[in-house]
Amino acid sequence: MPVQLDIEFPDDNQITLSPRFLEESDAVVTIRGRGNRLHVETPFAPNAAKFILSGGAAVIVGADTNLNQLVVTASAEGAVVEIGAWCSFNGCSQITAHERATIRIGAFCLFGPGCRIASSDVHKVLDVVTRERLNPAGDITIGDHVWAAGGVTILRNAVIGRDSVIGAGSLVRGAFPTNVSLAGVPARVVRTGVTWEF
Repeated sequence: MPVQLDIEFPDDNQITLSPRFLEESDAVVTIRGRGNRLHVETPFAPNAAKFILSGGAAVIVGADTNLNQLVVTASAEGAVVEIGAWCSFNGCSQITAHERATIRIGAFCLFGPGCRIASSDVHKVLDVVTRERLNPAGDITIGDHVWAAGGVTILRNAVIGRDSVIGAGSLVRGAFPTNVSLAGVPARVVRTGVTWEF
């Protein structure tokens, strides 16, 4: 079944979708407004992904990805989601960028079912006296060859070094080095000097 396209202003958005993605996937692409960019290279396998863009956002998906039922929502000017080549999302996972921030996922990453990656909390939390926002959006960087097991949540300002492993159900915020195993809520380093294989 071909991809379902719902693009409000086709001439005012930059859409580049590989022929195989268009012809073989059950994906749904919804784009509202102008100035959005969606680039999807040839996937490893057909998929039922959903891409929802608005407000001048950008989503770039590298070659040979296994998107499965991934849902990507980018809905603000300056919101950017980049997924590297050979990444695999098992089951249904979500990536959301509701405000100006960049979510960058390196190549050869693996995500178990039910993972969630979000660069903002969407709603503002404010200091009562100063009205200063306490939870601004923040970039997320996931290095090459990171394995996140099922149910992992990765939140704003997270940095995960390459070749790392994240245990099931963990909640990740903050910066972590390469070759570590993370687990817990919030996640902490439980072992160093590790890597993993497909």
